Amino acid sequence: MASFPNLASGVPVMYPLKEGPSIGVNTVQFVDFSEQRSQRHELLHQFTIKLTKINGNDVSKVRAFFNSMKGQFDSTWDITCETVLFDNMTFIEDILTVVNVSANRYTISLAVRQTVPT
Repeated sequence: MASFPNLASGVPVMYPLKEGPSIGVNTVQFVDFSEQRSQRHELLHQFTIKLTKINGNDVSKVRAFFNSMKGQFDSTWDITCETVLFDNMTFIEDILTVVNVSANRYTISLAVRQTVPT
């Protein structure tokens, strides 16, 4: 299984890390327009990884990893946040946006989510 690459700092993500739950819900609507909802799966994790003021080498690593995972296509990679390993991750978008903030410093924002509960 592939792992999200470590930055020059030695860790794969920077903080603060926005984490939120991803909860799937089934909704059934009846003839009288009333609804019944049920949980589709266990709680999954969703993150917004914001890499700020990283150098060109780190951008190359992240871009190569993103391209090898083919955006949303591959959901078999993992990422370690502090000491917690989250596996079966996928990117939510197919486009990697890199913003040049100063000389050889870039910002990348990646939305990722888990596809299978651990």
